[in-house]
Amino acid sequence: MVVAGFMEREMTCAECKKAVTSRFHGVYNMTCLKCCARLVVSARPHKLHQEAMLQAIEGFKQSPSRPDILACIKQNFSQNRAQRLV
Repeated sequence: MVVAGFMEREMTCAECKKAVTSRFHGVYNMTCLKCCARLVVSARPHKLHQEAMLQAIEGFKQSPSRPDILACIKQNFSQNRAQRLV
């Protein structure tokens, strides 16, 4: 799910690329940092759902760490806000 232009650039896997072209693409690669970030963002604004997504991601081998996912979300949302102001 693309949320307000979230991570439209620098897609790292096939599922990220598909998500840009289809708003309802709900497949996530749990080894891809940006897929994990998209999954957490898709649960907004429900904090309990976001927490559940983060816990589910932790259960996958080779998944990105929680701090990395949160940093990716913060970075992309701050970039998107700055672009909207220009």
